[in-house]
Amino acid sequence: MSRPQVQSSVSKLSATGTILIVADNHDLSEWIVDVLDKASYLVQRVANGADSIDIPLDDVQLAMLIGSDPLWIEQACAIVRQRARNLAVMILGPNNFEAKVRLFDIGADAYLAEPFVPEEILARITSLIRIYRRKVS
Repeated sequence: MSRPQVQSSVSKLSATGTILIVADNHDLSEWIVDVLDKASYLVQRVANGADSIDIPLDDVQLAMLIGSDPLWIEQACAIVRQRARNLAVMILGPNNFEAKVRLFDIGADAYLAEPFVPEEILARITSLIRIYRRKVS
C-alpha cells in the first residue's frame, strides 16, 4: 500500500520521552514510524503485542496502538492501560463504531479511523501530549 509522503506544518512539542508503537500491521506501522521520524519524534516499537513491552513506560509520552483486528487492539489497549494509567493512548484502526466505543471504555484517549492522514496524526499526538503534560503538572 502506497502512502503519501507529506511534510507536516504541525508544531511538535519538545520531546522529553518517546512514542511507543504497538502494531499488528507491519506495513502500516512502518509508514507511521516514517511519519513520526520526519516530525522528529523518538519511536520505540513493539512488534506484535503489548504484553512484550520491555521498556520503562515512565519514559514514554504516548502509546500508539495500530491494528486492523478490533479484538487485538482491545487486548493491547487493556494491557497498556493496566501498566500505565498516566500515559496517553492513541488508537489507529478500522472504521468500526462498536470497536471505537469499547476502546474508549477500556481507556483509549483518541481513535483515528482509516484512512489516516499524517497531519491529523501529528496534530492528535501534539494535543494528547499537551493534555497529559497538564495532568501530571
